Amino acid sequence: MSAQKYLLIFCFSFNSAVAQQLCNDMGAENGWGSWLGDVGIAQSGTQTWSPPPVLPSSPNFFLTNGTSIDPCTPGPNPGDPPIPLVAPNFGNASIMIGQPMTANSVAEQLTYQLTVTPQDTNFIFSYAIILQDAGHVVADQPFVSLCIYDSNGNQIPCGCFKYTGGPSLPDFYQANCGGSGTFYKPWTTAGVNLASYVGQTLTIVITNVDCAQGAHWTYSYWDFSCGTFLGSSGSSSSQCGQPDTLCAPSDPAIAYTYQWYQNGNPYTGPNATSQCITPIPQQGDTFVVAVYQPQSGCTFYMTYAPNASAVVASIMGATSICSGGVTTLTASGGINYSWSTGATTTSITISPSTTTTYSVIVSSGTCTDTAFSTITVTNSITAAANNSTICSGSTATLTATGGTNYLWNTGATTAAINVSSAGTYSVIVSSGICSDTAYAALTVNPNPTAAVSGNVAITQGQSTTLTASGGGTYLWSNGETNPSVFVSPLTTSVYCVTVTDINNCTDTACVTIYVEPLPCKNVFVPNAFSPNDDGENDILFVYGNCISEMDFKIYNRWGERVFETREQNKTWDGMYRGTVLNTGVFTYFLNGTYTDGETFNVKGNITLIR
Repeated sequence: MSAQKYLLIFCFSFNSAVAQQLCNDMGAENGWGSWLGDVGIAQSGTQTWSPPPVLPSSPNFFLTNGTSIDPCTPGPNPGDPPIPLVAPNFGNASIMIGQPMTANSVAEQLTYQLTVTPQDTNFIFSYAIILQDAGHVVADQPFVSLCIYDSNGNQIPCGCFKYTGGPSLPDFYQANCGGSGTFYKPWTTAGVNLASYVGQTLTIVITNVDCAQGAHWTYSYWDFSCGTFLGSSGSSSSQCGQPDTLCAPSDPAIAYTYQWYQNGNPYTGPNATSQCITPIPQQGDTFVVAVYQPQSGCTFYMTYAPNASAVVASIMGATSICSGGVTTLTASGGINYSWSTGATTTSITISPSTTTTYSVIVSSGTCTDTAFSTITVTNSITAAANNSTICSGSTATLTATGGTNYLWNTGATTAAINVSSAGTYSVIVSSGICSDTAYAALTVNPNPTAAVSGNVAITQGQSTTLTASGGGTYLWSNGETNPSVFVSPLTTSVYCVTVTDINNCTDTACVTIYVEPLPCKNVFVPNAFSPNDDGENDILFVYGNCISEMDFKIYNRWGERVFETREQNKTWDGMYRGTVLNTGVFTYFLNGTYTDGETFNVKGNITLIR
């Protein structure tokens, strides 16, 4: 949102023969007084009004009171200020103009004809604004303005300002209602010096206009004073002989400069030209600050009259509790006590659900002082810890959450611990003054017992079946996943199987298959093989010892020779002329001579399995 000040042009009928209306009636402490309201229609760049103005009434005009906060505030960010329904330090009632969170292209206007007396020259007002950014051209955006006119209908110097919806506005905060395009300006105090207008009748005009296109809104709060302020905090008294802080208004959009005075003379204490001073007021002291606007040359004044008190109030007691806890606050420093809870005893026992500030007015005779104590409520700790299940011989990590400090029943003080024994573990989780206890159960499952059975001694060229037991699933070292595997090792080999049960616990067993070589003159050709690259029986060759020479031929069922070799170490991989042969039965012929000259002739069938 962008803050822009415009020349405001309105049409009014100014009547020079009006009854004298005083500044002290503008704050609405006694009702609407001489305020007049008008409701119109928001149009692009202008408004259509429905004269004549009448006594203001709902739903467009309200008088606010009490200690409640505007529902759109504070904003979502930590430290965002609220907007009380009544302006701080301005009395017990304020004015609200506009319909909150209602977009109907409505325009509202309040007017007040003020006859300036010598007591009205320090015209001070405070305002707060809730404004939406409609994303339209400036002429269609919602806006809020105030302007003071002289008896001729002319704007008085430094008497007008206007806030219009837009993307970036200094000293505005994101509101907690109406979406991301809703912003608010907290109560801001400003002033106008009316010394040049004593005896004249001025017209104060407040204008509150919704979006001209009908979908966005604005509303605002106002309060007025021409009198004396007690101090920056609105306290009814300061500690006698102790410093009291007085602060002049500030506005990020205006580069104010300041000059402080004490009892009519320039203030001689520190920071006399700063926004705030910290004098030690005495009974009857009056402080005035001149607030300058260097760019415009305008100046206004505010008067402060702290009421020095000989009473020094204090509160003792714990200021931090856990949710649901209690604390006792005890006041001292006077004879009589009046707490913000309504209690009139020296001590109160409280159990706030959220962080809350308590105050007590301590009095002794005509002197009073106020003390405050903020009770910080820390959210209760919710401790948690994870259960775990492991297999025997393993270690589990139990982790606690929910706080900053941890104490396990094992004595460990870390958030996580490693354990291997079954049982229930407890942990006390704490953060600051709050704590909670969580429990974690560790279940330890036994491991399965793996076993392998089968013939462990074979002759070269033979096969054996190995069968595993002890679990639910199996994984052999050759990649097989069945409980039983069929193996034909050429040499003595070790086969291992990992057994896994339903709890995902495992055990491993291994077996050695001893392969005896074939005796001399014992020629052997397997009757089946499976060339599927699984590492088992992928090739076919002639087994036997003491072979001097040989001729090994294999034919398909049509009589085609698909393989021939005269070398015992040459193998057949189930290929013929570069083509993978399908499953089938083949016939072989094997002729040869042993090393002692004896000949042999063997024939038979071979099954190729895919």
